[in-house]
Amino acid sequence: MSTKHAKDDLEQATQTLLDISTNPTVSVLKSILERKKHQQNNKKKDRDNLQTHKEDYGFVRGAKYFGRDSK
Repeated sequence: MSTKHAKDDLEQATQTLLDISTNPTVSVLKSILERKKHQQNNKKKDRDNLQTHKEDYGFVRGAKYFGRDSK
């Protein structure tokens, strides 16, 4: 596993495993590492999507449309 994952990731996953389990196993360690990898990929996708949404904002209605200028 040390060839596939960074040392820091292994350390964090091992600490998580020891915190949550009284009977740690390699399969649980692998699942923790995969879950972390999946979460990082989702965060990256979210950042990429946010960047494209900022550029493509569509139609914008002003305050007058919602009745704020009438007060």
